[in-house]
Amino acid sequence: MSDAIIVENLSKRFGKHLIIDNLSFKIAQDDTVALFAPSGSGKTTLLSILANLDKNYTGSFYIKKPYSIVFQEARLFPYKSAYENIIYPLKLNDIDIDENVSDNIKKWLDICDLKDFSNYYPYQLSGGMKAKIALIRAFIFNPSVILLDEPFKSIDVQSKNKIIKFIKKEYKNLTILLVTNNIDELPLISSRVLKFDSAPLSGFSNITISKDDSLNSIIDKLYNGSQV
Repeated sequence: MSDAIIVENLSKRFGKHLIIDNLSFKIAQDDTVALFAPSGSGKTTLLSILANLDKNYTGSFYIKKPYSIVFQEARLFPYKSAYENIIYPLKLNDIDIDENVSDNIKKWLDICDLKDFSNYYPYQLSGGMKAKIALIRAFIFNPSVILLDEPFKSIDVQSKNKIIKFIKKEYKNLTILLVTNNIDELPLISSRVLKFDSAPLSGFSNITISKDDSLNSIIDKLYNGSQV
């Protein structure tokens, strides 16, 4: 199986402050990997680099195209409705909104309990609703890779579980890199965890998660993993 993400000797500084230090890892195509690290350790910075939003770094990386990114904040266009926000990347890339795409949008809106809110504008939506719209927009584009920066932070637990179940069922051929510091999310979506203990992002514990692992066994693995 080929790799969808390759990071080699990546380093990043903000002035004299080292954020990422000679980081290297690979993620195979169709794999779902969580990057688990404390707040402020450089996780968002890493995703910004992988999404080509931050070009001030040393080292190299490869990410399979097309890719999408979802940030902690929804970053919706305030002058576009929920539906217009969802279809924006499709229009941007001249992708026809055919029957299959329309059906997929309807599925997403139903799963996210938003089917009655597609014509609402961001100022009319709650934080959780906006977070769901941002997720739909990223997935509806049907990318090869998706970068998720704590996307469920504003979403209630019941909705989060429904969405993750839907993603795992409908997007088996998608490569996902999920940034989180929520242990509860790891068994729901990840097959592997890259655990960093502190900044800068450098050495990490590489932890495999099976569907049979309990939350307690995952916690045990997190704090007894081998450093690489």
